[in-house]
Amino acid sequence: MKLETIELPDFSASFDLYLRENVSSDLSHLPVVVICPGGGYRMVSGRESEPIALAFLSQGYHALVVDYPVLAETSQVTPDYLDTNTRLLAEVFKQIEHNYEQWTIDPTAIFLLGCSAGGHMAALYANKWQETVQTDEPRYSKPLGSILCYPVIGFNYGWPAEGVLDPSELKDYDTSALINPDTPATFIWHTADDSSVPALNTLKYCEGLTQKAIPFECHLFESGKHGLSLATRASAESQEAQHIHPPVAKWLSLCVDWMERRLSK
Repeated sequence: MKLETIELPDFSASFDLYLRENVSSDLSHLPVVVICPGGGYRMVSGRESEPIALAFLSQGYHALVVDYPVLAETSQVTPDYLDTNTRLLAEVFKQIEHNYEQWTIDPTAIFLLGCSAGGHMAALYANKWQETVQTDEPRYSKPLGSILCYPVIGFNYGWPAEGVLDPSELKDYDTSALINPDTPATFIWHTADDSSVPALNTLKYCEGLTQKAIPFECHLFESGKHGLSLATRASAESQEAQHIHPPVAKWLSLCVDWMERRLSK
């Protein structure tokens, strides 16, 4: 594995690039997963960063973890902040396009994954990526698929930082209302008793995907706390924190099966 950190000074951000050895005789370039960790836009969760990247590396994918700017405790989520993060993801896709030969990435096989608030960031880009294309030059701005893990979809459906934002000012950032014919196919999962980001978020997104006839696969697990990440020891803060949940850990194999079907089309 090769790990490289790429700085994006225009956004006060960076991303960690995890490149696995390509042992395939059939593929010269491998698909990649771009990961937006959660953290309520207050932090970038380490449990949803490298552990998820390494899990996808073991399945034959390169991985890229976005270290995006976060807000101070007293700051509010604003349209400007959300729009800047969307432009940041557009820059990440542009970096892949410019360097895919060197990084041995297949630019037609970019999956965009987000957890919790990172799921909102990913879903926002998935529905607005075409607005970020300023010229005819970028060819690979659309994700082949989006993967949303217990995502924030709209700020009126439950948000772990109530009291620090005004949902009425962010109604245009309800990603379920932004779904359009250019939205990529989606894999999405949640736990039904998530008390921090209610499963209503995922249900609303699935409703929007259905209305626009966008292919999707949804898994709603019976129980499990918010922020499970892989739901295995590899991503657990501790055994006592209840981050190990075998029934939910199945999401990764289900997701990889879904991704492989996307790649074979």
